[in-house]
Amino acid sequence: MQDALDLVDLTYAGTNALSTVPEFVRILNEQRPDRDPDRVSAANVQAARTSRLVASARTTDFALLHAHAIMGVWGALEAGIEDLVVAWLVHRPELVADGPLANMKVVASVFEKMAREDRMRLLVSDWRRGKRFIGVSALESMLELVNLDGGVSDLVRSNLRLMQQYRHLVAHRGGVADQRFVETCADLGYASGETVRINRDQMGNMLLAGTVYAAEVDDRVLAALGLPAVERPIPKEWAKPKLR
Repeated sequence: MQDALDLVDLTYAGTNALSTVPEFVRILNEQRPDRDPDRVSAANVQAARTSRLVASARTTDFALLHAHAIMGVWGALEAGIEDLVVAWLVHRPELVADGPLANMKVVASVFEKMAREDRMRLLVSDWRRGKRFIGVSALESMLELVNLDGGVSDLVRSNLRLMQQYRHLVAHRGGVADQRFVETCADLGYASGETVRINRDQMGNMLLAGTVYAAEVDDRVLAALGLPAVERPIPKEWAKPKLR
């Protein structure tokens, strides 16, 4: 998740550098009056386009960049938890026989031909289908299938709730708040139809929440395996973010 923040910061730096292109092209044209007119014209067109893109990114506070970072991190977090649950089921078959997956209906002819890992993934996928979970509950519900669920701090929970709900808006509504978002994230004060934007600090808090949560899940795995917890330089508290 740090990689996502690093990429965002690199984009900021690149954008700042690109903001000097129009002035650079102007000076170059003045210093080289003998330049080919077609090349001068092409350079001016490209410089103008770069200027518009930089202005647009700054005007929206890099909303599209932040949205893609959040979508990618939530997707990775959700996929990682599913992979963990599937692997746990593969190696602990008693959890299938005695747990919530025991009564799942499958097509026997198809199920029989599948590798064990694919069978477990199918069971988990079918179990999740049709269920609506909000925020970290979408992850904890999967972990509960293998007894790896546990407590989640309010701060992590609120940030992951916002991450999941914002991801839904970006994927399905172009970042525009719907009634579900308004009700689920009522403390933010948005009305249906308003565009939700997040800045660098707010996005950083969401990604930090994902990092803290992933570490907590890792500690649960170590404990279940009878291994000692690992010390990590991850802060456990930070200021609650606000989107506006």
